[in-house]
Amino acid sequence: MASTFTDTELRILRYRERYPDASPVEIAANIGSSSERVATFLATQTSQVAVPQVQLDEIETAYIEQSDLILRFVSGRLVNAGRVVGSNGATGPAGPTGASGSTGPQGPQGPTGPTGPRGPIGVAWQGPYAPSTVYSRNDTVSYAGSSWICVVAETTQTPSIESSDWELLALVGDVGPTGETGQPGAQGATGPAGPGFSNGDAKGDIKYWDGSSWKNLAVGTTGQVLTVGENDDLEWTDN
Repeated sequence: MASTFTDTELRILRYRERYPDASPVEIAANIGSSSERVATFLATQTSQVAVPQVQLDEIETAYIEQSDLILRFVSGRLVNAGRVVGSNGATGPAGPTGASGSTGPQGPQGPTGPTGPRGPIGVAWQGPYAPSTVYSRNDTVSYAGSSWICVVAETTQTPSIESSDWELLALVGDVGPTGETGQPGAQGATGPAGPGFSNGDAKGDIKYWDGSSWKNLAVGTTGQVLTVGENDDLEWTDN
């Protein structure tokens, strides 16, 4: 026959059964209730609920089934009582995924990372090779159409394949084929007219331009040669 007492009331009765002189304050402290409720309940009871006569003093924790209740004793004291329940049912299906929350604020900037290792030294372009110049390691020059890099601490040698002080970076390329002949350009404008020319004064005379005007030199005699005299004038001179 099922008990008409509540779980709390059963715990009060079983504690009082074991410890008849226990006060409502002690009982309330051990069963998890209030002393007022314990005192009120005990005042209405004229009889005690029978509890199983089990020697529990030597058992640290014991569970006893009585009717539809499970009684839990620790070191001989009733500390809990509950009703027998059925086995757990199957796990229900997972609920739908909730909506995504709003994006949180941006976190603080992290500390600066350590400095990375030093990279390799690049080339130092020095332009065309200059004889007698002292070049240092990684100096780069152009010579005979090719590019060269210095591979020693210092050098004054001329770059070449035979030199151990230089290494070839880029070799001069071959001459390309001749391109096609372009189209003739447009005819230029006609230039200004030159100074006029006049015939000699007599047969055999020489007419020449002295830079500012035409001059006439009469025919010379046999044996004379034509020379340039003062003021760059032409004249006949005896040979």
